[in-house]
Amino acid sequence: MKHIPVEERSKLKISAIVPVFDEERTVKKVVDQLLNHPQISEVVCVNDASTDASQDILESYGKKITLVNLPYNHGKGYALAAGIKKAKGAVVLFIDADLTRFYKRHLDVLIKTMQSNNCRAVLGYPVPSKYNLFAKSPLSKNVTGERAYYKADLLPHLIHMARTKFGVEMFLNNLFLKEETKQVPLRSLSHLWKHEKHTPKKAIKGYIRMGSEVAQEIGRKELREHSVLAQVVFRIRTYYVQAVAKSTYTIFSIALIISFLFVSVILLANVLSLNALQAYAITSNFAKFSEGLITPSKITPSSNSR
Repeated sequence: MKHIPVEERSKLKISAIVPVFDEERTVKKVVDQLLNHPQISEVVCVNDASTDASQDILESYGKKITLVNLPYNHGKGYALAAGIKKAKGAVVLFIDADLTRFYKRHLDVLIKTMQSNNCRAVLGYPVPSKYNLFAKSPLSKNVTGERAYYKADLLPHLIHMARTKFGVEMFLNNLFLKEETKQVPLRSLSHLWKHEKHTPKKAIKGYIRMGSEVAQEIGRKELREHSVLAQVVFRIRTYYVQAVAKSTYTIFSIALIISFLFVSVILLANVLSLNALQAYAITSNFAKFSEGLITPSKITPSSNSR
């Protein structure tokens, strides 16, 4: 994206893109907030094959929003890519559909930062509070869903973006240099956790899937920069996680695998001052140790994982 003078940026149309999957409890308030904002000219909602009342809620808006109904669930990366294709604005805002404490001032911060700074990406991260304890995590700033970009910057990357699923935020982070990205706090912002939206079983699988996909996207970046051995180690670890994610667990096994995913993401994200091969070795050994504590009959690899 070529440089745009500050006085021209405020004239650019803004499209808000909302990926939706089973968010019947919160999606209406999120969409209403977007429709009421004077600087947002279009709201694009992508229903990623929701199984609850989300589609009915979105369809009730009629022509007030641009609605994309996907026939089956593709994942967040695909939904965002589909929304970008439909968006007419030169600036696109990504807003999660599960936000609970979401106000006009949060949008103001994202938009004003994009318009007044010479940056190509704005990441709005939640501030730690009693409403959002995850914000204390060092990862929260990098995996936040509330973002702003120039549409022209993202169009060349839509094919790859559509494959990232929950790893889409890490993928987007890697598209721009640190000096091209601005991170801004969104005070009091919060969202529903998976265990607040789904059954315990569905929530646990959701957390595992999310952690796995984020870790895979971080790993893909490392693989592009390191040796074939690193690729082999990472693939083994990935297949292991996919196999376990589709299993039936004891409580202990669940806790162990979630811990493994968390450690894996932290190691790959921060690399703990180690090179890529050392980080892969640690996570691979952790996976091997975990596998030894789980009954073999409980692990059923799936040949149709996606």
